[in-house]
Amino acid sequence: MTLLAYCVTKTSAVVDAPLTGVGGSPIQSVEHGDLRCLVSPPSTEDSPLPASQLRDAALAFHRVIDKIFDQTAIIPFRFPTLLSGETELIAYLAEHLVEYRAALTRLRDMVQMEIRLQFKGSTSNRGIAESSGVLGAEAKPSGTAYLQKISAQHEKLDVAAKELRQACLSFTKGWRQRDSSEGIRCFALVERGSVGRFQTELRTVGIEPDLDARLSGPWPASQFLKEE
Repeated sequence: MTLLAYCVTKTSAVVDAPLTGVGGSPIQSVEHGDLRCLVSPPSTEDSPLPASQLRDAALAFHRVIDKIFDQTAIIPFRFPTLLSGETELIAYLAEHLVEYRAALTRLRDMVQMEIRLQFKGSTSNRGIAESSGVLGAEAKPSGTAYLQKISAQHEKLDVAAKELRQACLSFTKGWRQRDSSEGIRCFALVERGSVGRFQTELRTVGIEPDLDARLSGPWPASQFLKEE
């Protein structure tokens, strides 16, 4: 029977799981070693789901994820991750047993906070350049000038990211940065009990007026599953 996978936890974690998940299907637990995976049968055999049902299904999926994450560290699956049955799921857990066990132990009291840094009004690298007036109806700079401008803008974003990181340094246990088409995504590893203080410290940081910094979380510490 096909299974929809939600997340992996340690079997030692005491979890009050929801009774039902996507489409009202019952939540089940499959264990291997000291790992537990929460799953449910798909609510329909139709694949893919009709667009009219997809949003509701995704919301129901994330409600399950959020409830479990409120109680313990988890390794979440993307929606929808479908496995052919319990045999495939156990094989997957066996393959990742050592990696997931170590990550869940290391991250048991941790959450991930995300900061999205970009230029205001920008949706891509081209949009970043345009937002600062480099590209206009009349101005068509050379490729070299355009690349130099992009580099300067990225450096400005990077400086802002360093300032944010420095401000909350005492509350972070790890930091990762990823370039995106919009700018820079910053991920901070924070103890659950320090989220409020982390947020307070970030509010004291002043960034350039043409930059936008958006904070979200807490989330499962997905960016920190592997140590760098």
